[in-house]
Amino acid sequence: MENREEQTEPNLMPLDAVPELLTELTLQKKPLSSFAPSPFHDFSVIALIVAVQLVTIPLYFLIPGKDYVKSMAVSGCSSAIIVLFLLWVFRLKEISLRHFFGTFADLKRHWQSVLLVVPLLFFSIGTVGIVFYGLSTIAPTWLDSFLASFSAAPHGIAFTLFASICGCLFAPFAEETLFRGVFIYRFDSYKQNVLKAVVWSSVLFAAHHPQNIIGTFVMAYVVSTVYIHTRTLWIPILIHVLNNSLTGVVEFIPGMPAMQTVQEFHNAGVWVFVALTLLSAIPLAWYVRAHRITPDIQLPYFANLETAEHESSAHIA
Repeated sequence: MENREEQTEPNLMPLDAVPELLTELTLQKKPLSSFAPSPFHDFSVIALIVAVQLVTIPLYFLIPGKDYVKSMAVSGCSSAIIVLFLLWVFRLKEISLRHFFGTFADLKRHWQSVLLVVPLLFFSIGTVGIVFYGLSTIAPTWLDSFLASFSAAPHGIAFTLFASICGCLFAPFAEETLFRGVFIYRFDSYKQNVLKAVVWSSVLFAAHHPQNIIGTFVMAYVVSTVYIHTRTLWIPILIHVLNNSLTGVVEFIPGMPAMQTVQEFHNAGVWVFVALTLLSAIPLAWYVRAHRITPDIQLPYFANLETAEHESSAHIA
């Protein structure tokens, strides 16, 4: 009988170990729900990057032309394919889209954050202007050919509209889902450090847009801050949509001041771009400082999930 009782006795944690466990959880400064395995841990960053390239490269050969409009069409088409794949994976892994993207109610509460698109756009113009002004002095021939490859060649109305929808809607939705969403969660599940996760995700986003690495890195970091602060991905998506739309307006609407030659950069003068960069950096720096990302801050998916659990428990009670 004594042996049988010993076998059926539950394996309980010793009482003297409880204070030690509570101390460890307190020092980590993370909610209990965050100690569960992250549903994003199994995502492979390298595999996703390779998948994006495998989808994008064939489209460059299939879609005609060689200019900015074509690049918008290719980017949008590849983005649509990638985001459909991600949504399918989310469904398989039972990742809640409501908790991942947030709600439109959050968008209404934090709509002022959308105004950051103005300084972000000016900062991007300023930084790319400084870089291109330097290149116009060092390598003017190369810069002329580079600008010519991105100038908008004449296309039919249908193709231009299709490319605009792809580049201004599909691409922002997919890139925010991938870079601000999946990559941040994946890096955090590996490093257990949100700040490092945001920095690495921003580096990848900048590498994905090599024509303006400085501007896109800053944009990535700022909209990551917006996502974590507002707990909704819809605001970063809207900021990205407006940014791409305004850029498209400058690029291929007749009469808009798009700089497409080395001489135009020289005529503008480097101090114009420096002033634009410094002035636009002020509101961006203020926002990032006011909503500073810390290594142990809770990511929106888990914060939204925890809030839903608390509301459900309160409703039952």
